[in-house]
Amino acid sequence: MNDFIHWSTVSVDPWVWWLTALGATAYFLAVFVPVMPTPRAKLSWAARPLIPVVGIPLIGLELGSSTAELLIAYTCFTLSLPLGLGWGRRHLAQLVLDQETRGSRPDDMLPMGMIARALIVIPCVAGVGMWILIAGYLDSIR
Repeated sequence: MNDFIHWSTVSVDPWVWWLTALGATAYFLAVFVPVMPTPRAKLSWAARPLIPVVGIPLIGLELGSSTAELLIAYTCFTLSLPLGLGWGRRHLAQLVLDQETRGSRPDDMLPMGMIARALIVIPCVAGVGMWILIAGYLDSIR
């Protein structure tokens, strides 16, 4: 018996997971897109929530995940960047502008505090999403 998560005991309507995923996407877009300095950067950051839309179902198909598990994992992956980098988004926007106008330079770097926060928060939040997919898979094979 899997002691992590028993999805059969979670009685939440599927529309709740859809609303949660939409809310996470809206939060991501609200955090990053308005502060991006150029139309190219705005488009690039607006398209980033599409990455887990492609990747998570591929993993989920392999693991036999339910729609709820996929939506929760999408929410975790989508929230990982705003939670990890959102506090320094203005600095990130300035870095994006500098790189677009001058080109990429190796000495351009985010502040160490922001890097440290990102290195802790992003893997932890995204890891919760991956854990949910794996726990669902473990429940299905037992």
